[in-house]
Amino acid sequence: RSSDLIIIGAGHIGLKLAMTWIMEGYSNFVLFDRKGQVGGTSWIDQANSTSRLQTEVGVYHLQYHEHNDWPLWAVENPWPSRDKLLEHFQEVSEKFGILPHCRMNTNVKSLNVVGRDYWSQTYELTIKTKGKDEEVVKGASVAFFPGNLTNPKRVTYPGEDTFDGDIVYGISSQFDYSKVRGNSVMIVGSG
Repeated sequence: RSSDLIIIGAGHIGLKLAMTWIMEGYSNFVLFDRKGQVGGTSWIDQANSTSRLQTEVGVYHLQYHEHNDWPLWAVENPWPSRDKLLEHFQEVSEKFGILPHCRMNTNVKSLNVVGRDYWSQTYELTIKTKGKDEEVVKGASVAFFPGNLTNPKRVTYPGEDTFDGDIVYGISSQFDYSKVRGNSVMIVGSG
């Protein structure tokens, strides 16, 4: 298979690039992501239901462009929650035609540069889509947005093993944050 342009990563930046190309009338591209839904590692895996985006109103709204304004709900809710943001990514991807370009549940296993001359180089990606055999995809350029593929640094403090309470590392959805309402909480680090 061949596609002029390849995007790796269906998080905010990968989707924004796809959205921009669609708005500019370009459609010969494919977007790969190892997840089963659009949204990216930061919002799917590392954020939780209490996480909120804190930025200016148009920044994270995919359709925001010289020809499109941000969604009406953003005026009342400029700092959306993780769930609202993921919902927005899905809705915009459907409405503006990004999803037909997406190959979800697809892991890019390798990327090889073909050719030595910068202006004529092409790229071959070996991909593995869930439930299918590996295949090679060729493209003229690759935009690579791997996302926030980090795990929080774990620092163990003396006494953790005897502490009679919950200890949570990072902000993922692996903890029921409703348990802390009305209780004393200590937050160490996290920027």
